[in-house]
Amino acid sequence: MSLDVPLFSSVQTPFAEQRGEEKVTPRRPMDFFAAWTVYRDGSLDEARQQLERFSRTADEDERAALHELALPLFEAIDAHEQANDLTYRSWQKTVRELRSSLGEHELSRDIIEQAFRSHPDAHEIERLESLAMNSYRRVLQCLEEELVVHPGITISTTDIESLVNDLAYRRISRHRNDHDRVMRLRELNIQLKRITDEAGDAGGKRLELEELLLLRTRLLPSATEHLIQIEHGTLREDLRPELGNVDLILTVCGRPYPLQVKTYVRDLGYAQRARQYDQLLHAKVKAHGHKTKVIELDRTLVEKLSAQQRHREHLDPLLFREAFDPLFDVLDPADRDFLLEALHLSEEEIAHEHEKLAEKARAIEASRRVLDQASIPFHLDTLPTPEEQQAEREAARRAAEREAAERAAATARAAEERRRIRALADEIASKPQLAKAAKAAKVEQALRRKIGAEKAANTRAMNAQERASFWHQDPVMALTLPKHLIRLGLLEAGWTPTQIDALNQAKQAFALRYGRAKPGKIATLKDPVNDAFMRDFPTESAYLTASAQTWET
Repeated sequence: MSLDVPLFSSVQTPFAEQRGEEKVTPRRPMDFFAAWTVYRDGSLDEARQQLERFSRTADEDERAALHELALPLFEAIDAHEQANDLTYRSWQKTVRELRSSLGEHELSRDIIEQAFRSHPDAHEIERLESLAMNSYRRVLQCLEEELVVHPGITISTTDIESLVNDLAYRRISRHRNDHDRVMRLRELNIQLKRITDEAGDAGGKRLELEELLLLRTRLLPSATEHLIQIEHGTLREDLRPELGNVDLILTVCGRPYPLQVKTYVRDLGYAQRARQYDQLLHAKVKAHGHKTKVIELDRTLVEKLSAQQRHREHLDPLLFREAFDPLFDVLDPADRDFLLEALHLSEEEIAHEHEKLAEKARAIEASRRVLDQASIPFHLDTLPTPEEQQAEREAARRAAEREAAERAAATARAAEERRRIRALADEIASKPQLAKAAKAAKVEQALRRKIGAEKAANTRAMNAQERASFWHQDPVMALTLPKHLIRLGLLEAGWTPTQIDALNQAKQAFALRYGRAKPGKIATLKDPVNDAFMRDFPTESAYLTASAQTWET
């Protein structure tokens, strides 16, 4: 299928064959529509034209998928782009002005929230964010397979879910109620952890989500999310070179930093490391002329931090600082200092950690000296034999080792007690959340039972023999000839074959009323007729002689 103009960049994904990736290509009409949506800046009318264009050559199943996914996907991407444009161009400019006049440490949440509520674009930003989230959720309801928008590049449910999570996090961060805000932000971090664990690929996407989760989790205690945001770039920003191939956007006090993150294993052979440098250089060349900053993170360090967080251990601040230093280094000095302070990684705190390590080293050295300088008692009249001297040294060494082990055990017990207290505090804090989740689950279960009972009752109401003997057994499509649609009032009497949109709308309206949709799906032309049709037209003659009906818009 051709789009008449090239959709894709001529630059291939480097070294795909070395990574052993399956080189999937766009094949389905929905793939080509998604590619057009991502790589083109079209209007809603143009999107409808493309939808009609791809529908002409699609089979029945592909056409149904197009009508379910196409427009919600376009609306989600377009609304997200517009919301980000207003946020970064208008609202974050206001935050920067407030910072210049008051200073970042005086920008309280109340001041920021009051400024946002009085901002001329606030209502439009929230409307566009809500539209994008709802449209993304509609896509998630019917997206069963990944959308291939470029050879080797796909859009998955992981991508969509992470964008919804980003938008929800951004909206909640503007909330004033401290308790409610913190609880909901923790819920979103838990959701992000679930998305990360379920991420299909073991490389880039999963690591990107882990890095985002690490930063968000460490920022949470500082309550600075109204000034510091970390989120994904939009699908267009991520996949289009002319937009900078943005992976993440870090915003500090109103100043956005688009980032392209490369996470590599550095302890490799020369050839593989050289290949990584080529990839990094290639990315920096593509980002040249854009505001995007290309940074390289050490995969080993990121995975160590993720393992600590996964096991609810205290994150090593020195390890955290070392892992994310390439990110901190691309920030302006004032923004860097503020972010490090919010992350509890300031120079003073890092110096304190180094001092603690030095103190431990001095304690070890003192123990070693005690071992080396242990006195050997002897009598003036009798000097100890070499064997006795060796035995004394061994005894002193064992005593020092026992003392060191006891100190280490005491330190471990204290650390365990602190972890137990933190776990107990987390458990107490999560009880309202768990109660809320249990209540929601109970309501959802009751609703599902009610829906199931209604479906079962409807099924029992129609006798199987009656259904089998009904005059029409074919799909709804067989009943939607233009002459029937005109007679029933769905098409105007003056309709012509060139009016394709009017015909499709009439067919869709007929299917929505008389199609027996599968559970959880919207009725389509390929579905059989439902009970409403059997009641309205019990015989074929009743259908062929029926006059215009009343149709809901």
